[in-house]
Amino acid sequence: MNKLCMAIATLLLGAASLPAQHPGHHPSDHGHKASESAKVAGAWQFSMETPHGKMAGVFKIQQDGSKLSGVCEMENGQHNPLAGSIEGKKVALRISTDHMDFQFKGTVDGAKMTGTTEPHGATWAASRKEK
Repeated sequence: MNKLCMAIATLLLGAASLPAQHPGHHPSDHGHKASESAKVAGAWQFSMETPHGKMAGVFKIQQDGSKLSGVCEMENGQHNPLAGSIEGKKVALRISTDHMDFQFKGTVDGAKMTGTTEPHGATWAASRKEK
């Protein structure tokens, strides 16, 4: 019985000294996130279908980690501030005009973004502009 207790104690102490591992993580990951945020800094040509017709312009986006800022240049000459965030491939932009704010929510897929807006539920699409 004494030998059995010693064997169990040795196993428990040995197991306690092993590094903890989380399911789905490999020790060589070294803290890298599996879902790094997409890189969206730059100019994006966009268009949206609204109940009042098609509108188009350019998002000029700066990115600082997950924080987005910049300007939305409409084809009618208006320049409106842009702010938002990116998490993984999910993008959220807020365009502030003189009359109201518009929320653009969507998904980044390489050099394209698509989504919907609030209010009005318009659909929008954007493509990264060539430099």
